[in-house]
Amino acid sequence: MPMRLTGAASALWSKIRPRGDVLHPALALLAAGLIWAGIGLHLRQDYLAGGGLLTVLVLIAGRSLHGQRARLLAGRAALTGTLENISQGILMVDARGDVAVLNSRAIELLGLPREFAHSRPSFRDILSWQLENGEFGPPGSVDPQFLEHVLAGGLTEQFSIYERMRADGTVLEIRTQKLPDGSAVRTYTDITARRANADALTTARDAALAAGRARNEFLAVMSHEIRTPMNGIIGVAGLLLESRLGPTEAHYGQIILESGNHLLRLLDDILDFSSLDAGRVDLNDAAFDLRDMARNAVDALAAEAEAKSLDLSLVVAEDVPRQVAGDSRRLRQVLVNLVGNAVKFTGHGSVRVAVARLPGEPQFPGGPDVVRLGFSVGDTGIGIPPDALGQLFTGFTQVDGSISRRFGGSGLGLAISRRLVERMGGTIEIDSTPGVGSVLRFDVLLARAPQTGDAGTSEAEPPVEAGESGCGIRVLVAEDNPTNRLVATRMLERLGHRVDSVVNGLDAVEAVRTTPYDLVLMDIMMPEMDGLAATSTIRALPGPRARIPIIGLTANAMRAGEAACLASGMDHFATKPISANRLADAIGLVLASRAPTIRNSPVRALEVCALDTG
Repeated sequence: MPMRLTGAASALWSKIRPRGDVLHPALALLAAGLIWAGIGLHLRQDYLAGGGLLTVLVLIAGRSLHGQRARLLAGRAALTGTLENISQGILMVDARGDVAVLNSRAIELLGLPREFAHSRPSFRDILSWQLENGEFGPPGSVDPQFLEHVLAGGLTEQFSIYERMRADGTVLEIRTQKLPDGSAVRTYTDITARRANADALTTARDAALAAGRARNEFLAVMSHEIRTPMNGIIGVAGLLLESRLGPTEAHYGQIILESGNHLLRLLDDILDFSSLDAGRVDLNDAAFDLRDMARNAVDALAAEAEAKSLDLSLVVAEDVPRQVAGDSRRLRQVLVNLVGNAVKFTGHGSVRVAVARLPGEPQFPGGPDVVRLGFSVGDTGIGIPPDALGQLFTGFTQVDGSISRRFGGSGLGLAISRRLVERMGGTIEIDSTPGVGSVLRFDVLLARAPQTGDAGTSEAEPPVEAGESGCGIRVLVAEDNPTNRLVATRMLERLGHRVDSVVNGLDAVEAVRTTPYDLVLMDIMMPEMDGLAATSTIRALPGPRARIPIIGLTANAMRAGEAACLASGMDHFATKPISANRLADAIGLVLASRAPTIRNSPVRALEVCALDTG
């Protein structure tokens, strides 16, 4: 008998032993008890004790199984509560296509019938209901690929993540994850607010870009509309001063010229500040003579300083390289702004400008060799109170109202200077004591350029004016404004050139086609055909006529206007208002650069016009 019981225990063990040797603890205890009972009965021949032990073990196993079931039920309840209370819709589909899990949020987001929560539909049932109720739009408007995806069961890899908008305006993000056993988990997320925010940001960005374009166009138009009459005022005033006037008339003419130049500087400040504020100013990178640039900037204020009996000086340290590369025009603008302020606010004493090389020059492997230069402008002027230094570089502000009334100005010069200096990799600061004076310092990073010439002398030669050489060229002026046409014609004639004029681009093209001109002075904005279109048309003419030098005259001081001139095929451009000296410089520059081409061209022999100065 004991052997039989032991054999039964062994048989039970062989049946309950699981694959993988993993056994519930209660069953393992029961099996162990049976085996032990069999062994105990075999050894002690005590059937009664074995039976009692077996009963106890069965009770223990039952209790353990009951506790495990309770824990499973509690875990399932917790999982169900979690699924029913999350913000995402959850749908689980088994390998056969039956819906194993469909929480209330999914039913709500998809607008499904409430009975789907209890009827355990198949996934195809849900898709059929959605198609019938137009969830994906009218049948004729559904994307064929998406419709094929839906009809294939809706769980293809092609649309594992996609967004769609329901008829009520709800935007859903739908993600599907396929599992190795063929089942899938799909989540539905309401992204309506997120999409609305994204759309609002896109709309705001587009509006900002449109406003920027409108602002740029407005500035360009205002620049043109203001500069066009300013060109006439300044140009005619200059012509008057060159004629035989009495002292009173000459004084009045000088007032007109100075007032026009003052308005022009104010306009330039406003345009510069607006462009810098919008981040639309690009810096040029070209080699230039630093000492010549600094001397030129200081000399521009020499007459004003002399009128106030101020000692204006410039000192450039010996270790400062003569040839550097950068935007010389913008650097000169900063220096003129600062020196001009120093002269303006200094009643007596001196203004001292110094240039030195500073330590801390960064190295760019494989890049240009750069040099950090420091500029300082010191004066013995009125000074600035310490509590006012913080607003000194803010646009449209001055230290106080009395300063504005006494000295004038827009308050933009220092704000523009600070932004330009920062664009050139530097900083700007000021030390000032009221009643004693101020020292304004700034530094910039410039690239080294090949050094040429003697450091103590300037290689720059004054341009040779055609009038001085005793010869001239034949110039066509295309300008629709009668006053500006008169100014340009008289300036060219005084430079010794022969001039014809037309009033629009169409006439300019025809004139170039039929007459051997040496150069065209082309206004940009004209009726019938503008200067850009006229230039492009001339460049498309057959033969040497297409290569005639063209200088654009633009009242648009924005960088986009300059780029448009060059892109159309112009050789050079000049911004209105233009003086006779600037016009002569522009003509000399273009003719010198085109001299080999022009000499070999049958358009006109220009060697008589000082092209052999080199």
